[in-house]
Amino acid sequence: MGKQRYYEAYDLRYRQVHGQGLEWFSGMPTPIVAEALQKCGISPETPMLEIGCGEGHDAAFLLGKGCNLLATDVSPAAVDFCRAKYPEWAEHFDVLDALADPLEARFDFIYAVAVLHMLVPDEDRNRLLTFIREHLTENGFGLVVTMGDGEMQRATDITKAFDVQARVHEGSGKTVEIASTSCRIVTRDDFRREIEGAGLVITEMGDAVWDDVPFAMYAIVKRG
Repeated sequence: MGKQRYYEAYDLRYRQVHGQGLEWFSGMPTPIVAEALQKCGISPETPMLEIGCGEGHDAAFLLGKGCNLLATDVSPAAVDFCRAKYPEWAEHFDVLDALADPLEARFDFIYAVAVLHMLVPDEDRNRLLTFIREHLTENGFGLVVTMGDGEMQRATDITKAFDVQARVHEGSGKTVEIASTSCRIVTRDDFRREIEGAGLVITEMGDAVWDDVPFAMYAIVKRG
């Protein structure tokens, strides 16, 4: 087994949380995903890819609408959870490290919600955005949603991603011991520069707020 990458600490977090019979997120779909599909004119039969499906709340919403979706996550624990929770769509969930794994297919719509902020080094963030560009069809659209209010900047120490910390689980109020994981929040200008630096063209940019994230930025993108 190779050395674990820092962002694989999210797999540990899922195992720690699910091992206590809990879910980390609220289970509500992210509103901007459905909004982006409508704005981009994406129909249900269109091939779609989700990077970072987590516990599957967005995937389940789209699959329930009959969407042609492949939902992926770097975390085997997250994928196993989704397959068990949504057995009728189990074949739509798969493990994928977008920074390291090959994928031959291209998609008309790719979305990554709350994934970019989990990546800290510039090269990793660029690799994710480049993956999106390389796997979009010529006229396809991407949606990138990342934590941030447009002004805040901070980055965690990736060498401490697997360190265990006590956190209060919002849904139950229970204190749980979980991996610290990783996070990098950038300004709106830096978010724009990162996207354009990966060869993507921004068609729309704005703010997004939902139950699980108090502040976030989004960008709808196309291949450059």
